[in-house]
Amino acid sequence: MATTVVRPAACEDVHLDYLDGLRESGHVNMFGARAFLMEDFGSLSKDEARAVLLYWMATFEQRANAGATSGKVGLYLTIREDGA
Repeated sequence: MATTVVRPAACEDVHLDYLDGLRESGHVNMFGARAFLMEDFGSLSKDEARAVLLYWMATFEQRANAGATSGKVGLYLTIREDGA
């Protein structure tokens, strides 16, 4: 029986794209990504960032198989690392 994962109200596509890019960068253990979400999306509370991260983790494989993981944020991360 398949488990249905409910998307948190605070979760936006930009958060999922951001986490995809963060994962692809290889600079972070994704279990610590909540702090990055909170820092880069200041509107997310600790609980909301946790819920977004857990949703991303629970749906990663499904979204990857559907081609939904885009890595669109990879460029964003590179720019930030360069100090821009």
